[in-house]
Amino acid sequence: MTRSRMTKLHSLSIALALIGAAPLTAYEGSFGQDARDLTRSLEVAEVGSVAVVEFFDLRGRVSELGRFLADELSTAMVATDSSVKVIDRLRLATILEEHKLSATGLLDEETARKVGRIAGVDVLISGRLTSFDETVRVSLQGLRVPSAEVVVSAVVEVPRTPRVAELETRSLTVDCDPETGSGEIVLDAPAVRRTEKRDYEFTLRGCARVGSTVQCAIGVHNHGDERNLYLEGKTRLVSDRGGQAWASRKSLGSNWATGMLSTVGSHLLPDIPVAIGLVFEGVPDGASTVRILELDFYGFDVRFREIPIDR
Repeated sequence: MTRSRMTKLHSLSIALALIGAAPLTAYEGSFGQDARDLTRSLEVAEVGSVAVVEFFDLRGRVSELGRFLADELSTAMVATDSSVKVIDRLRLATILEEHKLSATGLLDEETARKVGRIAGVDVLISGRLTSFDETVRVSLQGLRVPSAEVVVSAVVEVPRTPRVAELETRSLTVDCDPETGSGEIVLDAPAVRRTEKRDYEFTLRGCARVGSTVQCAIGVHNHGDERNLYLEGKTRLVSDRGGQAWASRKSLGSNWATGMLSTVGSHLLPDIPVAIGLVFEGVPDGASTVRILELDFYGFDVRFREIPIDR
């Protein structure tokens, strides 16, 4: 689903100024001292509760690295045994899902405040990632709900280990058209459908009319051992206007294939979600529902039914 579509359908840059905290240093797997410094500052500001939201890169994209580091910071803040209550990030994700909101929408200040009110927290902590040769800089900022006052900030330097670099490449946003770079499919929207097959969990995020095409966004989560997955040429869509359309472009991870009979593959690590993007041409303009969305993988297929086509 395109970013413009996702913003329109699920709309949730928190404009914050740095307070001038000295740079801190974090190591992979632990925010230790950084979390202690943040919770002390929050205590001084008389903050009762916080939630750590997704971390974004400079383009506003969410990657697995951003999600991983947000989880790490949240866990480290809980471990400080501070009086500041830290809202579980799974609960936050559930709130977003229940209210049909996307993580990318948290870049909007008003929506971020809305989420804060719904979650019952005093401060939302966000992070902006900037990559350098040897480190990833995380600019942390805390926004009080609902006044938008900045109450805490810090700069954390994360060593760019091979594991960090791998997670950094696993964006939850993929380009729809690799030739022109136009349009994006965002996979942090609320799930429309879910299904499991062969230790894979498939999460459909939605289908949308984009110009003369219909584009669908799916996430695949490998719950088994690391392995290759191949999406093949019989991937198709059947609309409520009858007939069928074959995927003219398809992606799996960062790999794209063009052509209705093309195959695209990717190596999947355990428990690391990967994006699937599909572009269909020739779907009738009046179609409002995808009756069947069938993904043809090597050795098995996955079907979703009755999916609204967003406009």
